[in-house]
Amino acid sequence: MEQPLEGCVSPCEKIVITSDAEKVENESLPIFDTMMMRGEFLRQLRSLADQDDQERTLTSHCNTESIISLRNNEHKSESLDNLGDSKDDFNEILDDDDVVTLPCGNTVLDYNSYLAHQRYYDDYKHVGYTFIDYGAIKYLGKQTSNNLEENQSLDDGRLIISQDCTLGKGGFCWDAAFVLGEYLISVKDHWSSSSKTSQKSSDSIASIPKVLDLGSGTGLTGIMIAKACNCHVTITDLPELINLMQTNIRLNFYPSDVIDSFEDANVHGQNVDNSALKNVGLENMKTHLNEIYPNHRKSLGKISSRVLTWGDESQYPDDTFDVIMGADIVTSIYDPVSLAKTIHHLSSTSTKIYISGKSRLDLPHKVFETELRKLFRNVVKTKLSSRSRNPDIFIICAESKI
Repeated sequence: MEQPLEGCVSPCEKIVITSDAEKVENESLPIFDTMMMRGEFLRQLRSLADQDDQERTLTSHCNTESIISLRNNEHKSESLDNLGDSKDDFNEILDDDDVVTLPCGNTVLDYNSYLAHQRYYDDYKHVGYTFIDYGAIKYLGKQTSNNLEENQSLDDGRLIISQDCTLGKGGFCWDAAFVLGEYLISVKDHWSSSSKTSQKSSDSIASIPKVLDLGSGTGLTGIMIAKACNCHVTITDLPELINLMQTNIRLNFYPSDVIDSFEDANVHGQNVDNSALKNVGLENMKTHLNEIYPNHRKSLGKISSRVLTWGDESQYPDDTFDVIMGADIVTSIYDPVSLAKTIHHLSSTSTKIYISGKSRLDLPHKVFETELRKLFRNVVKTKLSSRSRNPDIFIICAESKI
């Protein structure tokens, strides 16, 4: 009987996936049937690529009509059964959400107002908002003072994420990212105490756990962890998403908590366009936050960002990481085998792996899980308890690199 990994038991419900995954690897199929399965998989990937292009075009205006159109394509979302096709029905549902409109016209969603009702779970429910305010982040780890009031004042830090509809799926905030962030914060003592870096006596940045966030998109999960925990998080994604990630870093951290300068990113061939950081909407948001939450950029950890393409070893960092995580990254046109091998390459024997996802297309998940089982001795799939009650979110935990 496979034993659950420590830190993946509570609050979790274990799901046995060994039989399904082993079928992909072990079943002996005639050559013709094998080729047909591969052909069907490639057709599904091409279909996802076409869908992603359509969504990128539809969301370029970020208006209500485009969101409704996207929602109507989410056939597996149970909430759509109760969602009408009309703009009035859509707006009636949105009335439950608390939204602030900035002077420039950009909107800010109070995420906790959504959590209070959670009337829908489809992927595109919050596409139309420019910013999402996830509220105060509870800090974990070493206390900075013996004074209780001083430690509690750290809760003034907030998590604010900017979205960019023109970037397609990578520019949105996903439920699986929020759920993974909450989970990792809840089991922080497990992954931080067992990390190789935490055992060092040095008081430098090298003495805190190193966390790698793959396919970060907006940076939601990585930023959430870096604000709440005493660690160094590196958020990564494709070149077209680096500006959005760095926008959200500047929105959520003081310069002293950012490890790599934005100028250095250009030296590494990441082609950062800082003009994206100077738009009117972002300045409006900073003013809004400074007036209401003057300490909103407080954080316990450090953060950096970089371009990282799975399978391209020339972009890999030189060292391994204590924790490797990724939210909803096994769901689209990207190669799940390359993802698993990238995780393995950047892991040590003590690295903890946490990959969250949402049940959509099963085959890429099975391929990923099968490959991960070849590379790590302990792999467990679980469902999590979170303030987000999305029933389709799960997490894969792995450790003990082979």
